[in-house]
Amino acid sequence: MKYKVTVAVGTSKYSGTRNCVYVTLVGKKGKSERTILDNFGLDLCRGATDEYIVCSDASLGQLLLVSLEKQSHWVEDSFFCRYVTVKTPDGSGVFAFPCYRWLTGDVVLELREGTAKKLSDDSLPLLLAHRARELQERQKIYRWKSFAPDMPKCIDVETEKDLPADVRFDDEKRSDFKSSLYIA
Repeated sequence: MKYKVTVAVGTSKYSGTRNCVYVTLVGKKGKSERTILDNFGLDLCRGATDEYIVCSDASLGQLLLVSLEKQSHWVEDSFFCRYVTVKTPDGSGVFAFPCYRWLTGDVVLELREGTAKKLSDDSLPLLLAHRARELQERQKIYRWKSFAPDMPKCIDVETEKDLPADVRFDDEKRSDFKSSLYIA
């Protein structure tokens, strides 16, 4: 079975990557082969929308997750993925997996299909475990501390650089913010 996978790269500076990026599709009936995203050319460049073929011995059934894995090659560079779409082999549907995140270092990121669901909508153990892992990761990142007595709490970091790249101002936003200070 051949699944058509589309990966959209961010448009900000340094969004593209020269590192190795792999994708694995996870469905109700199994997993696809781990496939490197490489079309023998310039792949995953800033602003690009690249298409790949991901093979599986049999139908994966309903698609549940897309696993993106980034491995440093020669020089570490971060990669900003906007989204991944997957077209089924029979052409019956296209599934969207929004990402809008930076992949920094050697990392594996699992993306859920973009249809919003409540906890009560998830009955599959795989999706419940994914939700629990995601919650634990966020609880480690976003902690609160007291700034001063009788003041609202603030996030427990010393500097902006202690925050994940996904929640920091990017250079374009920072530039807009600074220029608006001079106009006022």
